[in-house]
Amino acid sequence: GNRRFRVLVELNVDNYFDSDITASKVEDTSSRTSKQDDIIDSVLSSIEGNCPSGRFLLPVGKSEDSSNDNEVIEEDFDKMFWKSASNKEVRQKVHVTFLAAGRFFIK
Repeated sequence: GNRRFRVLVELNVDNYFDSDITASKVEDTSSRTSKQDDIIDSVLSSIEGNCPSGRFLLPVGKSEDSSNDNEVIEEDFDKMFWKSASNKEVRQKVHVTFLAAGRFFIK
C-alpha cells in the first residue's frame, strides 16, 4: 500500500506543481490550488479503488501488554492500535507527501 502510494505521488508530482517551482511553494503546507486538490482526489480514488481498497491509518497507542509507551520500535507495531484517518488528515498527508517529493524538483 505504501509503495503504491509513493509511486502515485511520483507519477503526479510534475503536474502537482507549476513549472516555476520555488522553495517557498514546496515549504507551504497550508495552501493548495484547485488543481492540486483535483490531483489529490485522483490519487485517493486510485488508492480506494484498489482491491482490497487502500486506506490511511494513524497510530493511536499501544495495547496494555506493551512495556514502554514512549519508545516506538519496529517490533512494537504489532502491539499498536490503529484508526482510520479522517478525510482532512488524509488530504493533508497526501499534500505533505507531494511537497516532500517536490523538493527534488526545485529549480
